[in-house]
Amino acid sequence: MISGKYLLRRLCYSGASFFVCITITFFLLHLMPGDYITNYLLSLSNTIPQAAVDQFRHQFGLDLPISDQYIFYIVNILHGQWGYSYAYGQPVFSMIMEKLSWSLIIIVPATVLGILIGIIIGAWSGWRSGGKKDLAIFNIMIVIRAIPEFWWAIMAVLVFSFYLRWFPLGGFSSISVLSTGLSIPDLLYHALLPVALMTFFIATGNYYVMR
Repeated sequence: MISGKYLLRRLCYSGASFFVCITITFFLLHLMPGDYITNYLLSLSNTIPQAAVDQFRHQFGLDLPISDQYIFYIVNILHGQWGYSYAYGQPVFSMIMEKLSWSLIIIVPATVLGILIGIIIGAWSGWRSGGKKDLAIFNIMIVIRAIPEFWWAIMAVLVFSFYLRWFPLGGFSSISVLSTGLSIPDLLYHALLPVALMTFFIATGNYYVMR
């Protein structure tokens, strides 16, 4: 059973790692050469008055001393205010949550299935360790892990989506969603291939551990 002291220590380590990561990110962005704000505004117009650039900087607090910007940066992150995307015209946090929800549709079932399948196959293979079936499964798993995951993904899309046309080439829904609305069967149809691939990869790792 995990003790309270151990859990507290792990939480402190995680918090310190998070703090170091966001600090490094902050200063790396400020040390990068060039001026993103000016370049972004110039992408909207061929010429931009300096007064407009200064007003833009003042609106987002970019004209403050670097120490004040860092303090506001930390405080805003802790309050869930992760900045504003100039390119997409919306808060960063809402963008992350929107994309995260779709990612979880693939990650959660693939992780659960991958763990269960890997444990079951690994337990069975370990129980029959040294047998012909065990060695066959073991060698197959070695071949699977030896080939990069992105190659398997490309081949799966090429074979099952492009040639056989069993699955869509991409996206999370069909174009008909614009008129009929989002449907669960259509969503599952688009998610089936990526979920199967991720389950495939996750199961191999858990197989080794269990065996």
